Parts: sequence; structure tokens; C-alpha cells
Amino acid sequence: MDYRKLILSGNLVSDAEVKQSEKGNWTAFKIACNPTKEETVYYSIAINGDKLAEWLKKGKKVVVEGTPHVEAKQNKYNVTEIYHSVKNARVTMM
Repeated sequence: MDYRKLILSGNLVSDAEVKQSEKGNWTAFKIACNPTKEETVYYSIAINGDKLAEWLKKGKKVVVEGTPHVEAKQNKYNVTEIYHSVKNARVTMM
């Protein structure tokens, strides 16, 4: 069995949102990472539960560890966009 782990450091682009599913509550948010001055990469993050949602506010710096996921989707202009996300995330606030 192979193992993948991604560690990111970035800032929240908006306040976290609590979502509900059949399995319970979870928290969703996006961070922006700047690997270079000219490049910004956005990641969607999902964590189980809703306890951190009140602390995850726009501009907050966090470190996220989890399983990387990449998905390609066609937008309304028929252009392929790449979406980056992290599943099973663990978050550390800076």
C-alpha cells in the first residue's frame, strides 16, 4: 500500500464554514499558498467536526497536513480547471 502526505502553510482566503452530512458536521475552508512571489495556489480543506470553525477566520495563517487530492473540471467556458484539496486534514494554527 502506498502512502501520500502533504504539508502546506498558507493563509485562509475566507472564514471557515460548517457543513453537515449524514456522517456529522465538518468544517470547510480554503487557503492560499505562495510558493513564489508570482504564483499563488489555492487549496480546499475539509476537517471532521466543527470545533475549529470559530477560530478559522480570513487571513489566519495555518499549517495543514493531510492526503492530497487533485481534480480536473470543465468550467462554464469549457476550459479545464485544476482543483487542489486536502482530505483527512490536521490543522495547526500559527
